[in-house]
Amino acid sequence: MSDTRKIQLIHVAELDYSLKENLIPETKEKCETDINPGFGFKIKINEDNSTLSIEATAFYANKAGVEVADSKFIYVLYFENMDTIIKKDKDESFLYIPDEIMDVVIQEAFITGRMFLSSHVKNTALKDLYLPFNGASSLIKQVKFQNKKRKKEIKDED
Repeated sequence: MSDTRKIQLIHVAELDYSLKENLIPETKEKCETDINPGFGFKIKINEDNSTLSIEATAFYANKAGVEVADSKFIYVLYFENMDTIIKKDKDESFLYIPDEIMDVVIQEAFITGRMFLSSHVKNTALKDLYLPFNGASSLIKQVKFQNKKRKKEIKDED
């Protein structure tokens, strides 16, 4: 029997976006020094319909931390036999998602965010400023670090 799991993308949609043109620097050079790209997300599991949803925001913020452009979107995956892949801790505050799945899911969501955000800044000085090409790798490292930290905390509680 094969260990291949059926995972299917079932929905991607932009939920909202904002563009504060008055806060965007006038030149590409100023954008490169004064604007920082960012990406944040939260994961929700719906066991009833075997879906994992990522609600994410891709954004550009100025040095003061004010978002000058952002795109909020949802990315939904169907997992066959989800209960055999994703586990919850006792109080259901922490999910255990295998690294090989998280690596792909974060990468795909990051790419989706980059695409949505770039479509809104195409006629501004931000048009050539992109979320880092390999930016998902730092997110993946951060998620793995948080997972290890949380597993240790749970183990210490027992």
